[in-house]
Amino acid sequence: MATKATLALLTLALGMLWTVPAQAQPAKPAELPPPPPLASGELESAKQIYFDRCAGCHGVLRKGATGPQLLPAKTRALTTPVLKAFIVNGTGGGMPDWGRQGILTDAEADLMARYIQHDPPVPPEVAPGGDEKELEPDRTAGQATHKARTQPRLAGLFRRDPA
Repeated sequence: MATKATLALLTLALGMLWTVPAQAQPAKPAELPPPPPLASGELESAKQIYFDRCAGCHGVLRKGATGPQLLPAKTRALTTPVLKAFIVNGTGGGMPDWGRQGILTDAEADLMARYIQHDPPVPPEVAPGGDEKELEPDRTAGQATHKARTQPRLAGLFRRDPA
């Protein structure tokens, strides 16, 4: 088992590599390794954990928000053990130490390290096929009904176009 000092040093070194800008000479893009495998039931579990714990900072599509983007070009280059170290130990830049706090188990941290190396799932609103319907205002949402007191004020404001 690695000591706390070794883990802290590894986290510091990896954090420095994560933030160091690329050299002035643009390098020929290296071919990305394939994403690590996910078992059949792991994808849905990983999606839920990501939405609950990660999307608030890294964005639902992993393009970044208050936290950096987590797209495969970056995550696959970092590898599963490095990503897992970030998830377990956090960073000095604001990434929580999900594993050390006991919020994610070791298996969940490993699952998330593998999951973020896959392409982000496409939301149903933009997926090709039958689910591209525009949302339109629901003209009946402002009408007073007996349900108005028990539902949130914005409930029913938009509905899917039935066409």
